[in-house]
Amino acid sequence: MIELSIIVPVYNVEKYLSGCLHSIFSQNYSLDKFEVIVVNDGTKDDSMKIVDSFRKYPNLIVIEQINQGLSAARNAGLNAASGEYVWFVDSDDTIEQSSISSLMSLLTDQKYDMLCFGLNKIDEETGEKKKEPFSKKSSSFFNRVSSGKEYLKRINITGCSVCFWYRRNFLIKNNLFFHKGIYHEDMEYSVKTLFLAKSVYLVDLYLYNYLIRKTGSIMTSYNIKKNLDCLEIVKEIDRFKCINATSLMDKLILNGGSLFLMVSSLRLFRVVYKEHIEEVDAFVMRHRMFYLRHFYLLFHWSFNAWTFCWGFLTVLFPRLVVKKID
Repeated sequence: MIELSIIVPVYNVEKYLSGCLHSIFSQNYSLDKFEVIVVNDGTKDDSMKIVDSFRKYPNLIVIEQINQGLSAARNAGLNAASGEYVWFVDSDDTIEQSSISSLMSLLTDQKYDMLCFGLNKIDEETGEKKKEPFSKKSSSFFNRVSSGKEYLKRINITGCSVCFWYRRNFLIKNNLFFHKGIYHEDMEYSVKTLFLAKSVYLVDLYLYNYLIRKTGSIMTSYNIKKNLDCLEIVKEIDRFKCINATSLMDKLILNGGSLFLMVSSLRLFRVVYKEHIEEVDAFVMRHRMFYLRHFYLLFHWSFNAWTFCWGFLTVLFPRLVVKKID
């Protein structure tokens, strides 16, 4: 029986891929109990030559597809997976040596829809490795089972799907696949999966190594696309809410998450194409009264007072905090 499927999308990562795959195949866990699904998303470099050097491992599965993006590659891997649990690992990152055995030891007596753990951030330039701290509210969740809704109510949203193991049947049953063609797909996925999960187990272990790669100027069309995609995710969560929210608390949870995503995007980028300013304005106006009645949610989801203040201004005066560009 395959206990775990590790899904690794590959696109132009020849510089990092060997380290990623080595960290997976060198786990102190039996190879016949987990599978590694590499999805070639139409890579144009020599990444697949690196994959070929790992074909000696019998648990390696390779899927080929034309370039469709990270979400489509993850979805292809999920459709091909046979493990009881699924782990999405990015091809420029690594996992700790004892990751699989550490988490499998938690599943001997009980199964969970989701297992959550911490990550280390590694600076590509300096090699410095730092733990990404859990929020202060997380300590009450360590080493116990909670519902995903309870998790969302009390802990800041995490946009890192790589820090979860998902029970595959839970994902398939609820048709939980990644939104194709957008950035911030992890944010949307985290909100949806946590909202529907009946059982989430949070463990105080740092098992994933997230590489902080060098980036260029923040004011690029790439980042503006990210900003607009965040708005699209907010609208998608709205649609999800209409179908799945059956109580006021459900609506509060999903609206709080939506507002956090929107405010975070505007606070970080603060720009939007001129032709989209009306769309941002209309969205805020449509939800203004609901958010003002339940504004404590934004404070609850905020990382700091600055985010809270920015959110307050966004809700009241969206035209004042968003810079228009041509």
